[in-house]
Amino acid sequence: GDTDSWGGGDPCDWKGLVCGNGHVVVISLPTLVGDGLEGTLVPELAHLTELQRISLSGNRLTGPIPAEIGRLEKLETFDLARNDLEGPIPPELADIPFLRFVYLDDNRLSGELPESLGEIMFLTQLSLGGNQLEGDIPEWIGYWVYLDYLDLSDNRFTGPVPDNLADLSDLLTLSLANNSLEGPVPDGVRWLPLYHLDLSGNGCLTASEETSDFLTSLDKAWQDGCPLMIDTTALPDARVGEAYDFRLRASGGTREYEWSAMGLPEGLSIDQDGVISGTPSSDAAGNHLVEITVVEQNEAVAQAAFNLSVGEET
Repeated sequence: GDTDSWGGGDPCDWKGLVCGNGHVVVISLPTLVGDGLEGTLVPELAHLTELQRISLSGNRLTGPIPAEIGRLEKLETFDLARNDLEGPIPPELADIPFLRFVYLDDNRLSGELPESLGEIMFLTQLSLGGNQLEGDIPEWIGYWVYLDYLDLSDNRFTGPVPDNLADLSDLLTLSLANNSLEGPVPDGVRWLPLYHLDLSGNGCLTASEETSDFLTSLDKAWQDGCPLMIDTTALPDARVGEAYDFRLRASGGTREYEWSAMGLPEGLSIDQDGVISGTPSSDAAGNHLVEITVVEQNEAVAQAAFNLSVGEET
């Protein structure tokens, strides 16, 4: 196994250990395939006071994360992803002054995020997806001003998306998918430099028109927890001989919409993106009852009827 060389001679010669100035600075025994390491994390890890990186992902480690990890004052990378660890995230992680990369995804960690985590000032990447964490996502996550990667997906978080999320001005990747979040997404999110976003699989999330357009550009399923509905409340008036262009709006579902209409005045048509356009003909003057239908890819349907007034040519 990976640790067969452990137990004799100089530990700096053991597989998976890297030393500097005679001290162990790296433990790196990730497992991509196969059984990997078994057992628990022992509190005695804290005796390796020069440790800068722990990388033990993809093994079969069980039990809790020992609080003594907080004594590793030089630790920068803490990677225990894809094991079978359980229990709470130890608040003592906040005692590690230069901790930057934390990967604890795909374990069985539970409980709420300890408030002390907001004190990890240099945190750059945090991956906690695929656990059993619960409670609200706290406002203090906005303290992580250097954070560029945040994954809290596939947990049991509830409540709203916190307003202070918009303070993470370096954030590039955000995944909050498959929780039970609901309510408005803060407008400030649209100013973040995000290139990957996943909000799917939550309750009903809402947003202002501008923020909705931004979210949809990155994640068409961000509102899949909401029922499909047509948001447009009225059609603007048209006039014979004048160009007409108006985009209908809907929300909910996967936002993969197809639009159709019945009763449009002669000269106007609707495309599958919900844009009514054209130039009303001379026979189109008057009031028209227009029935709008939108269908999304999960076959949900929403319909609404509008009056469209077409004025005489001037």
